[in-house]
Amino acid sequence: MVFTVSRVCFLNQKQNEIEKNFSKLESLIQNNNENIIIKYNDSVAIEDEVSISLSIISAGISVFAIFGGILSVINIVSYKDIYSAIDAANKVMESQKELLAARLIQDGRVYQLRDRPKYALDCYDQAISIVPESNIALIAEYESFLLYSDIFSSNDEDIDKTEQMGNALISKLESFNGYEKKLLMGDTYFSFGCVYGTYAVKLNKPQYLKKSIEYFDKAISCDGNNVDFHRNLALTYALNNDVEKCKKSLEIAKRFAKSEPLYSTLMESERLKLLFKPSIKHLSRKIKNMLKKKFEIDLMTD
Repeated sequence: MVFTVSRVCFLNQKQNEIEKNFSKLESLIQNNNENIIIKYNDSVAIEDEVSISLSIISAGISVFAIFGGILSVINIVSYKDIYSAIDAANKVMESQKELLAARLIQDGRVYQLRDRPKYALDCYDQAISIVPESNIALIAEYESFLLYSDIFSSNDEDIDKTEQMGNALISKLESFNGYEKKLLMGDTYFSFGCVYGTYAVKLNKPQYLKKSIEYFDKAISCDGNNVDFHRNLALTYALNNDVEKCKKSLEIAKRFAKSEPLYSTLMESERLKLLFKPSIKHLSRKIKNMLKKKFEIDLMTD
C-alpha cells in the first residue's frame, strides 16, 4: 500500500508539471502569433510529453493491477478458508465412517463369542463396505479370515476357501501402513498353522503338518516372543513325532513366558495338558514320555 500511495503522488506531481508547461506554451503562442520561438529549456519536448503520458497510463494500469492483485489475494484467502472448511468437513465424515466401522468390528467379535458366525460376518462385511481400501477394512477382513478358519475344517473344499482368503489377506497386509502390520501378519500365519494342523488330524492327512510348521515359523518370524506361537509349533512337532524339536519349542516358550507375566500361565502343566490332550490319540509313546518327564504333562490322567 505504501508503494501505491508513493506512485500516486509521483503521478500527481508529473501531471502538474505538464499542465504548467502547456500553460506556458499557450501564452507564448498568443503573444507571438507570427514568430514563436520555443526554447528547449523552457518547454517540454513532444517526445517527453508522449513518454510522460505513457508513463501516466502505465502507472494507472499498475495502480489498478496492484489493487486488483490485493483483491485477488483477498479472494484467494477466502477460497483457502472455504477449501479448508470443506477439507475439515470431509475429514470429520471419514472419521465418523471409521468409528462406525470400528464399532461394527467390535459387534462382530461379540457375535463370534456368542457363537453366531453369520451375524459376525455380516458386521465385518458392513465395516469393509463403509471404509473400503482402508486399514480398518483390512482389520475387518482379517477378522473374517479368522472366523472362516475356525468354522471351515471338515474337507478339502474348506481348506481351499481358507487358503484363498488367507493369501489375499497376506497380500494386502504387505502394503499395510499401520503399526499393527507385524501383529496381523503374525496372527494370520498363526491361524494358517492352526488350520493345517487341524486338517492334518481331522482329515488324517499328515502332509498338512509340514505346511502347519511352515506357517508357524513365519508367525514366529513376525513375533518371536509370542509364547503361543511356540506352544502350537511344539504341538505340531509332536503330531509329526519329532521329539527333539517339540522339546526345543516348549523350552523356548517357557523361557519367554518367564520374562512376560501375561504369558506365564500358558506354560503351566495344566494349560499344556489342555493343549496336547485333544490330540492324544495321534501322539506317539515317545512324545508322551518326553512331555511327562521334561514338562510334567501327564496325558494319561484326567
